[in-house]
Amino acid sequence: MTGSGRREFGRRGAALVFITLGAATFWVAGLWPASAGFLAAVAVYVLPPHLRPPKGAVTYDRGPAVIGPDLLGFALFTGFLMLPLLAGRMEGGGLHPSALLAWPMALAGVALLAVGAWHASFWLELLPDRLILHDWRRELRLQAAEIARVAPWRRGLPGWVTVGIAPALAMAGRPGQAGPLRLARDTTGLALCRADGTGFHIALDGLGAGRRRLLAWLSANGWEVGHG
Repeated sequence: MTGSGRREFGRRGAALVFITLGAATFWVAGLWPASAGFLAAVAVYVLPPHLRPPKGAVTYDRGPAVIGPDLLGFALFTGFLMLPLLAGRMEGGGLHPSALLAWPMALAGVALLAVGAWHASFWLELLPDRLILHDWRRELRLQAAEIARVAPWRRGLPGWVTVGIAPALAMAGRPGQAGPLRLARDTTGLALCRADGTGFHIALDGLGAGRRRLLAWLSANGWEVGHG
């Protein structure tokens, strides 16, 4: 795992730990003592510095590609975690049976946070004769002369994630808030392959101006791609 990957996944993982501790404190002592855990979650997500990509590197737009999935992911995780606890308190104590359904669905929020971490740790350097791709787990180099094939590519989240997210949006009364969800659920991009089949995928959704820069780089190296 790269340094940026450790930081981005680490900040989200630490925030989830503090949210869970806050929920446990709420169950034992009530809302005000639990607020310390929730505030700590905000702090460990916001305060640690990000590793800066090289100057001029292509990155994902932080709003739709990072902050959007993160906010929705935290909201889903916290909401499904707290729902049985709140229902149990309203009914006079004890854990509400809805935990059997709600807590597994909280994993949909974790999946969206993973999407945010992946986008936050990604950058792409476009050099005249080569590409350098950096993400959460590796750094790859591809010479322009090595590219043997450029093809469309599509990625979607597992079906169990989308099954969990749709009910969550309906329960929140906001089924139309699908911007980050579309980005996380069904992403299109390009596969850049060598003759031996190795290479890498680049998701185009969320790249903003970087999308045009990548397509211009490919065009300058002899690859006209219909993703303008």
